[in-house]
Amino acid sequence: MVSVQAENLERALAELASGRALRQADFDGLAGLDREEAVALREAWKTLPDPVRMTIAAYIHQQSRETVDDDYDAAAVVALDDPIAIVRRFAVESLWETTDRGVGRRLQALFTTDDDLPVRVAAATVLAGFVMEREFGRGDLAWGDELVATLRASIEDVEIPVELRSSALMAVASRNEDWVHTAIREAYYSENRDYRLASLVAMGLTAQPAWLEYLYEQLQSEDPEFRKAAATACGEIADEEAVDPLADALDDEDPLVVVAAVAALAEIGGELAIEYLQEFRRRVPEELAPSLAEAIAIAREMETRTGDEDEEDDW
Repeated sequence: MVSVQAENLERALAELASGRALRQADFDGLAGLDREEAVALREAWKTLPDPVRMTIAAYIHQQSRETVDDDYDAAAVVALDDPIAIVRRFAVESLWETTDRGVGRRLQALFTTDDDLPVRVAAATVLAGFVMEREFGRGDLAWGDELVATLRASIEDVEIPVELRSSALMAVASRNEDWVHTAIREAYYSENRDYRLASLVAMGLTAQPAWLEYLYEQLQSEDPEFRKAAATACGEIADEEAVDPLADALDDEDPLVVVAAVAALAEIGGELAIEYLQEFRRRVPEELAPSLAEAIAIAREMETRTGDEDEEDDW
């Protein structure tokens, strides 16, 4: 007996191949595919026109960020082999939450061999999740070490594009090893602006307060992109020591830096951070008021949750 899902897939493929304007309902059959259905999609994928495959990939990409109700991972994996680079990149980015080791290996291969730089960079971004799994001692540890070694080789290869080295550096940042710390520090002092900027992102992803002194320095940078990245990284580290420097950044001349400082203070939370955010209400630019209100609400919710947990511990 043919399953309802299989019938939905067959209907979806017929509609997608029909050449008429596509509707949202046409994509429904691509969600939640089992192994057999994924094989059927892979065979049909080769026959679909380029614009249709691009439309499908764009839809899956959008859904991966807007909803948790539908699972398009199997369809995204099929699209990883597409001959069009933008389709592959959409597919990679759609898999940002995957924990499937098989998919991880496929992404590792794309990072190493794909002929499109944005695809390789996107693969590194998704692979960061697998590096974190290795750091926590979960999953296939041998493959985790192999993956980290692959990323390390790219970091140390000065002949490859800096975008690729930067993406690899950020991907391994959660791995608490001396060579990672050295690589981040070397990137910080690099002559390449983009690689220096990547070092700030990597510092935040380590979640280690030891990097705060570097980030404080960059909060004073003449380059607003560096100030913004430093503020965001302080929020990622989430150490209350960073509250005062971030409060100073609330008066930055660049609105994007201000937004980053507001978000970082909300991420850190605590009474002092909330106090600074509330005080900022009196002078916040009108266009930033909604972001500030949201940040205060987040910080208060975190404070309430922390208080409830403390009460449970006391009990």
